[in-house]
Order: sequence, then C-alpha cells, then structure tokens
Amino acid sequence: MKPSSNDNSTVHFPDGWDKTNPSMVSYYEKCKDYVSSTEDMVKLFDISWFYHFYCLFLFIISLLSAFFAIKLRNKIKILKTNIVLIIFYTFGCIACTINSYFIQTKYSTYPCVAYFYLTSIGYSMVLITSFGCIINYLKQCYFSVYLYNKAVNNEIKKSRSLLHRICEVYTQ
Repeated sequence: MKPSSNDNSTVHFPDGWDKTNPSMVSYYEKCKDYVSSTEDMVKLFDISWFYHFYCLFLFIISLLSAFFAIKLRNKIKILKTNIVLIIFYTFGCIACTINSYFIQTKYSTYPCVAYFYLTSIGYSMVLITSFGCIINYLKQCYFSVYLYNKAVNNEIKKSRSLLHRICEVYTQ
C-alpha cells in the first residue's frame, strides 16, 4: 500500500480514541500517511459480520461439545475418567474466544489487564488438558503393556486363552 498523496489535508487523531494510549498513538502515527481522512482510519477497525458469526459459532460449538461429551461420557470409554479435562478444555476455549473477540472488536477500549488475564487462564487450561490427555494415554499404554506381560509370563493354566495366543504371536 502506498502512502496517500493527499498533502493538502491532514488526518487528525480520531475523536473516539484515547490520546494517552501509547498503542493507539503508535497506530495513528504508522497509518496516517496511508489514509485520506479520519473516517478511513476509523474504518480500518470495522469488523465484518463474518467475524462476529465465527466467534459466536466457536462459543456455541465449545458449549455444545462439552455438553454432549458430559452427557454421553458413559458411552465413550476414554471420557469416563476425563470429565475434568473436558470442562477445563471448554473453559479454556471459551476464554480464548472471548479474549480474541474483544481484542478485535474493542481494540481501543479493551483493558490490557483483561487481555493478560484471559490469555493466561485460557491457554493454561488448554495446555493442562493437553498434558492430561497425554498422561492418560501413557497410563493406558503402560496398563496395556502390563496386561500383555502378565498374559505372556503367566502359568500354563492360561496358555489356552485367546489373549495368550495373540500375545505369543506378537512376541515372536
């Protein structure tokens, strides 16, 4: 994008913006050469309807997926022990979505404290959930290996079982 060749008029600092906010002043200084009027600079912050719809969609999908995962947890084996992880993941996704939405729509008035607070809570919940799923998976792998070794090293009494024969085939 080339700087505007409109030298006769000066783009003034928008009235609704906070002049004490260093990020807004920096944004104004960077962009004032590329716009022809104050209205054009304000329009740079206009968000399309698609972004509003997208954030609402993510919010609803997060809530619905958590609701159905909790409701159907007895039918899905891996979810029986991870109900807390599902709740953490849902709240983490919701916090990140809300944070992103307010950053984009309320850029000039969104407090920095809320940004850091929601970012730290949202991402930490998602990371805790990821680590929890990894640990749960490793625990299941360890338990499977334990049962496999128990079946292979067991007495002759168990040698006729299907599990023992399958384990012998995979051992060789």
